[in-house]
Amino acid sequence: MPKSDGPTSISKRGSGVPISKSVSERNIAGRGGGGGNRNSHNHGKVEENRNPTDGRKGNKNVDSKVATPERNKPAKKREEEKKKVKRPPKPLFKACLNSMGIGEDEVVLTDPRAIEAAQALDLQPWHLKKLKRQFGKIDQDGSGSIDRHEFLAAVNEESSPFTDKLFDLIDQDGSGTIEFEEYVCVMATYCMFTKDEIMTFCFECFDTDGSGAIDEKEFMALCKAINNSAPNFPKNFTKALEEFDTNQDGMIDYQEFLEVERRFPIVMFPAFRLQDTMQRGSLGEKAWLKIIENYNLEKKRDEYRRTHGGAAPPDPPMKVLLRSILPCFYKQEKTFIAVGSELQVKQKGKR
Repeated sequence: MPKSDGPTSISKRGSGVPISKSVSERNIAGRGGGGGNRNSHNHGKVEENRNPTDGRKGNKNVDSKVATPERNKPAKKREEEKKKVKRPPKPLFKACLNSMGIGEDEVVLTDPRAIEAAQALDLQPWHLKKLKRQFGKIDQDGSGSIDRHEFLAAVNEESSPFTDKLFDLIDQDGSGTIEFEEYVCVMATYCMFTKDEIMTFCFECFDTDGSGAIDEKEFMALCKAINNSAPNFPKNFTKALEEFDTNQDGMIDYQEFLEVERRFPIVMFPAFRLQDTMQRGSLGEKAWLKIIENYNLEKKRDEYRRTHGGAAPPDPPMKVLLRSILPCFYKQEKTFIAVGSELQVKQKGKR
């Protein structure tokens, strides 16, 4: 957000010496052939030459009669002119305007995935402007992209399988940094994940080879993460694997992984905390509650259309009446776009 300097002083606005100054003060400022520096080394001599009989230029009697255009103006007129001077807006006031989306350039998305994400959440121009501001705050070095260090600082977390997986999810092009439009995309994926989708995300954090099961090596990483947060978890690796590997195939599948989460819920808590932090640090809790509410309403309308041959659900009589009288206040029916993991899988194919 651009900042502006505070109000300038009277001297900078060209209004001359304030009328409240004493005659002696104006003498000191006017001596020395235009020097006017009150802290000059001639200050002592000026004090000695204040004798009214001294005929040199710059003495008390002569200087008091020097006329300038500013001094000839009536005091009332000078005060009116001062009021007419336009002062630059204060930074705080400008920040308030920017927070409402006033005075900022429109945010234009060009990546089809970001456009689709914005449409899925029905993001308005002010939403995108706020996302742009928040992105700029995270981008501490002003490079135009977010690296891993800046990302971890923004979510206030240390590096972990969860943060690494989330960063890779956002970094769709695999460049090692997050661009703004990738940041917009994650609003419609991870920030909209349900509990089940977050659990799937957690499972994938440890199933690094994507086999659909956690093998012994991957289970060791899982045990390390668990031991850091759940001291009562079995310390012996073999014993822990036997305890949760109910089908005794030497691996942990998704259902067995859910049993780990049921008995040690604190292990997966950082993944839920990450979602909450991402929401609060982007659009804020209030905006997200409204976005989720509107999305769920659209989802119900879409389900109705699917089961009623594409027909829209009936509106209440009062809404029908108002829509016919004031159609400009009602949005046109839009195509429903699923979010969360469904959108994530869909956008993977667009890379």
